[in-house]
Amino acid sequence: MSAVFTPASTSRARTDERYEPAADDAADIADICVKRCGEPTTWITATELRESLALCLLEVIQATCSDYRAVVDLLDRYRNYRYARTRDFSSSNSTPDGLQELLNTFDEVGGPTIWVGKVANFRRRYSGDGVPVRAASILHIAHILHQLKVNTVTDLRTAENSEGKMGEIEHAWFTELGELTSHAWPHLRVLVDLDEVDSSAAVNAFREQCTPNMDSHTFRGGMPRAAGRLGVSTSELEFTISRWYLSRLNRSIVDA
Repeated sequence: MSAVFTPASTSRARTDERYEPAADDAADIADICVKRCGEPTTWITATELRESLALCLLEVIQATCSDYRAVVDLLDRYRNYRYARTRDFSSSNSTPDGLQELLNTFDEVGGPTIWVGKVANFRRRYSGDGVPVRAASILHIAHILHQLKVNTVTDLRTAENSEGKMGEIEHAWFTELGELTSHAWPHLRVLVDLDEVDSSAAVNAFREQCTPNMDSHTFRGGMPRAAGRLGVSTSELEFTISRWYLSRLNRSIVDA
């Protein structure tokens, strides 16, 4: 049975730039969503994530060291790299992308250091002084999980119903990645649909952090119109905000 993931906030006050809402609430909400979550064309649906353990792993590990906008950028560049190389994986042709496919990308380019430039910054100029990418950790945990015969989201969800298997996976996760990823595991469980996130808490946290001068009623009321402006459904907008929230909780232990 799915659990609702509602961890207590451990983050200190952040220094991120606050956004001042103007007269058009829906336009303001749409604008701040783009600033914090990237262009809607790069957003990934819940269904896409539940078909790709590679994308889920990239998100939760990268979220430990960067803000959510950088997480979105990494996933978008990885998808573009995969599509350019194989033509079998894109937002319009969503072939399940497992850990073997992710591991293959490291082999193709020659290891995690080169992966940062060739995959994480696919078709972008790479200078080495941008947002750090946890490529070595991504490679390491993907390899560990693959050794445990976890390649797809289905494998991970099957392990939930296998006596002792999920405990073995969790032990490997925390042993290999340590305490810096204590929020990454529940983040991953939500993305693969083993647990649920408290979407109301996520939306409220987003509003408080990004539009603190807008009250909850106004923000909630403006979300459907903001979604329309962005060309997505209200549920897609809410899911994206929930991922922002999970990523922020994930990173909070590093910022504390």
